[in-house]
Formats: sequence, structure tokens, C-alpha cells
Amino acid sequence: MIAIIKKEMKDALRDQRTLLLSVFAPVLLVFVMIFFLGGAGTDDVIVGLDPDLDDELSEALQQSHEDWHFLQTDRGEALLEDGDIDLWVEADEEQLTAKGDYASPVVSHVERELMNVWEQYEATHRSDVLQSAGLSEEQLTVYNWDSEPIGVDERSVPSVAYFFTFILLITVLMAGFPAAVDLFAGEKEKQTMESLLMAPLRRSQIVISKWVVITVINFISGVIVFAGSVLFANAFHQSGVIIAGDQLLSIALFLTLSLLAFAALNAALLVVISVSTASYKDAQNMSTPVMFAWLAAPIYLLTAPLSSWSIWMFFVPALNVSALIYGITAGTSVIGLPEYTATIGSNLVATVIVLWIAIKMFQKDRYALGHV
Repeated sequence: MIAIIKKEMKDALRDQRTLLLSVFAPVLLVFVMIFFLGGAGTDDVIVGLDPDLDDELSEALQQSHEDWHFLQTDRGEALLEDGDIDLWVEADEEQLTAKGDYASPVVSHVERELMNVWEQYEATHRSDVLQSAGLSEEQLTVYNWDSEPIGVDERSVPSVAYFFTFILLITVLMAGFPAAVDLFAGEKEKQTMESLLMAPLRRSQIVISKWVVITVINFISGVIVFAGSVLFANAFHQSGVIIAGDQLLSIALFLTLSLLAFAALNAALLVVISVSTASYKDAQNMSTPVMFAWLAAPIYLLTAPLSSWSIWMFFVPALNVSALIYGITAGTSVIGLPEYTATIGSNLVATVIVLWIAIKMFQKDRYALGHV
């Protein structure tokens, strides 16, 4: 059986469609997420500054990025609603509030850059004010900085997190599709399945061998996309690095197992689709409804604020993985060991059931030989 796995893996990796969908497409998507979504449009940023802002800080903000446009205005909220500015820094006595649509990675990036300037301003004035007021360093701030989203519910996930979820689900489902079709429907079309069935192997071993190959391809593609998602989130999330330190090892371990279980489930589904069809076109037509069913998961999350989440969501395949991606890329803290356990366990149980169905189908000549 190991020999068949090695042979099928070599054949799959030699196929240009498999390489395109499982390797090059995810790498391209990662490139787009990190280098395009994260920095697109930053040359045309327009920032509104409250006239009540300290002159020195206002000048420092304006000099921080010469390619950004700064506008002195006390009508920031109205200009934000009209789309005339991207971010407005409001000054209210000792409180600064940066208002904008933080669903946009560009706005989050701009706010973070301006916040760095504010931190330098605070550090510069801290010693002077300490001496004059007799305060300790822990008690002193010249300004407090706050961020206030405009047009986005505070509990909602940034749109980029949903973008990652859609990409991951599609990638894990479709990355192994060319290989799955070639390994079953393709051999039926080429009429080479008969010779394979004559090998000294049980039909269940043949199915499992091909399923392992598809699982590996799906898993590698999923890891590439998720790694890009984490890199993007760490680089551009408005609250800074969201996976670091002692979190990294445990999160990486549980997410790897979760992605592997989900990749195995999708591979089993692709095996059922390929076994039950006699051509590449038929398999493609049958996979479309499955893909749309999977994409219902992130759509559901759009209507479910964090306060309504419950453990049952992590027992539903696709929905559980979508929630995990949500939790990591959006920087939430609602994901714990019970959620990971439910996700991994439910996907493995579903995998066993679907793979059992595929084996039962392949044991019938009309499916194994393509007489359907």
C-alpha cells in the first residue's frame, strides 16, 4: 500500500493542474494578502486632524509620512461618512481618538503608524512634565490614545478575516481535486482501472492509498494559505501581533491537527465524488454543490456575533474550521482547548463515515469501473 501511495503522489505532483491548484495558487493568494491588501492605497491616504490638537504633535503626525495628505478639520465624522477622508484624529482635552473603518487593512495600518508617532511624542514630553508637576512616570500621560471604528460593529470580525476563511475553504476543498479526479475518474476514462484492480490489494487499500495522497495535497495547500493569513494578520492587525510567545507552539499544534483533520474530510469527499463519476466533467459538476455548501459556513459567521457563539458550532464541519480561522486572524480569545477538540474530533468522525461510504462504493464494479 505504501508503494501505491508513493507512486500516486509522484504522478499527482507531475500533473500541472495539481501543481497549479495546490501549490502555485495558494502562494499567489498569500502574496496578494500580504503585499497587496496590506499596502494597497497607502499613497492616497487622507487623514483629518482636529484643530484642537497640540501644534507640535500635529506637525509631527504630518511629517511622519510625506506621501499622506493631512487636513485640519473639526468635521471629521461627516467627512468619514462621505468618504472624503480615511481617518480622523479627534482631540478632546487629554484624549485622542482615531476614528475610521478598521475593516480596511489600510486604515488599520495608518492608525498604527500615527500611534507610533504619538508614542514618541509622549516619551519626549514625559520627563519635562514630570519635573514640573512632580508626578511619577506611571501616572503621567500627555494624551490618551483610543481607536473608534466607524461603520463597523465592535464585535464584528474585520472583513479580511472572512476573506481568509473563504480562501482556505476553497483551497482545501479544491487543491486535491485534479489529483482526486485523475486517481479515480481519470483512470476510468483511460481504462487503466482494470489493471489496478488486478493487483494483489484489497479495494479498500486502493481507496485508502489514494485518499492519503489527496489528503496530503489538501493539507499542504491549507497550511500555505493559513500561514499567509497569520503573517498578514500579525503584520496589519490594528492591535498588533496576535500570535506570539507562549501562544505560538500550542496554537500551531492544534491548528495543524485541525487543518489535517479538515483536509482528510475534504479528501474523503473528493474520493466519493470521483468514485461516483466516470469523467472529469462529471466530477467537476458534482463538486460545485459541495463547494457552495462549505461556503455557507463563513456566511453564517457574518450573522453570528461573538456573544452568540457556542460549542455546538465546533462540531459542524467547515463551520468549525471557519470559526478557528476567524478566531486567529481577528485576534479574538474565544478559542480554547474544548473548541479545538470538538473541531478535530468531529472532522475525524465525519472523515471515517465518508471514507467508509467511498470504500463501499468502490467495491461495486459499476462504480470502480465507471459503469454508472
